[in-house]
Amino acid sequence: MGIAASDLNRHVIRPTLLYLGSQCVAAEALLLGIAACQSSLGAELDSHNGYGLYRISAFHHQRLWDDHLAASPDLASRVRGLASQHAFLGAPHFETDRQPALCHRDRLAADRTPLQRAARRR
Repeated sequence: MGIAASDLNRHVIRPTLLYLGSQCVAAEALLLGIAACQSSLGAELDSHNGYGLYRISAFHHQRLWDDHLAASPDLASRVRGLASQHAFLGAPHFETDRQPALCHRDRLAADRTPLQRAARRR
């Protein structure tokens, strides 16, 4: 079972981008496109190619935290606010399947440079 693109954007992507201060139409389109390509908007979450709508691997999830978020404590704190603390500490990679906003956060951080370029163009 997947989710309609309009619902995913309206109820998860846009609110997450607004919360992180990164909302723009280009970012929404990019995240929707990646979710569609990687997991058919959630219809194929049972594959073993990564976690969540964006199929992020445990390795890349860890790199995202170590290489990007650790250097930005304020952003890391906001990102942690999107996760349930207990579940996140016990199994941080699995939280991406349970909390779609975390997937968007991870994908957004991974694509930060292209998104910043797109935001400057609007």
